[in-house]
Amino acid sequence: MPILSIIIPTYNREKILHKTLLAANKAIEDLDAEIIVVNDSKINTPVFSEKFVKTILVNNPLQGPASARNFGEKLASAPNLLFMDDDFIINASCLKEVLKSLGTFPNDCFNFPNQYPPELYNKIKKTQFGRYLIAKGVTATKDTWSAHWKETELFENPGGLGSGFLAIKKQLFKQTGGYDQSCIFAGEDEDLLNKLKQFNARVFINPFCTVYHNEEDKTEIKSWLYRQYIGKKTSLQWQVSIGNNIDWPYSPFKSFILPLLEELENLLLGILKMIPNTKYFDLLYFRIVDTLYIINLYRGFRDILKPHLHE
Repeated sequence: MPILSIIIPTYNREKILHKTLLAANKAIEDLDAEIIVVNDSKINTPVFSEKFVKTILVNNPLQGPASARNFGEKLASAPNLLFMDDDFIINASCLKEVLKSLGTFPNDCFNFPNQYPPELYNKIKKTQFGRYLIAKGVTATKDTWSAHWKETELFENPGGLGSGFLAIKKQLFKQTGGYDQSCIFAGEDEDLLNKLKQFNARVFINPFCTVYHNEEDKTEIKSWLYRQYIGKKTSLQWQVSIGNNIDWPYSPFKSFILPLLEELENLLLGILKMIPNTKYFDLLYFRIVDTLYIINLYRGFRDILKPHLHE
């Protein structure tokens, strides 16, 4: 029986997945481990090398990542689980740290810091939007949680829980009942965290191993803004579906201004294209992107909460 099961949901990212599996299979060469790829696409089935003898592919089309992770866990035969998104690049030393963490604290679970691979980081810092992502701490966990960061000890995840790279004992995961499969795009992390708390399980960040987060297909502004919108919308949708009351967060003034700004969204995107790609104009560029970000969060709130407020 393997000691570790790595579960990777994937959806129409074959190029990214290929790099992930190359690294993952190399990482487990000297480890009794298995890799379970759960394909969430209905139109595309990834193909990978027959040399990946410890890797299996199963289909679970259009059910969402929460369902894919649950599906993978049911197939997993190891006592230790690593849920990993299809754009993480791992190595053997990191997997040793995963197993060490779960062996020392079997009743807790672990996130590990990530950062963009050097090649991707160097590429995006040459673009205005790439520099925006760097400035906002998006490209490295250490930058995201800099105020809470500890270099030499475990610390509880300030964000609660992240399923993109999560190590957990299979027994503990089964006790929680797994992910809420009604969460198609967002909400499953918060739900699992609440379940873990019922068993007094903590979520630590282990700073002793950093993995690469290869988001090379997610560094374009329009797709990034859409993900902010859909993430907020589906998270709120889940909150409403389980009966949580969520107050409208905007003052009357902001409720008046934000729809007007929304009408200017395409104009603002056009202005961004006109700004010279030089660091002298980054402050202006960043301010406009911040405005677009606020607009998309507002849109997520509006699309879910407004109908309920008017009932």
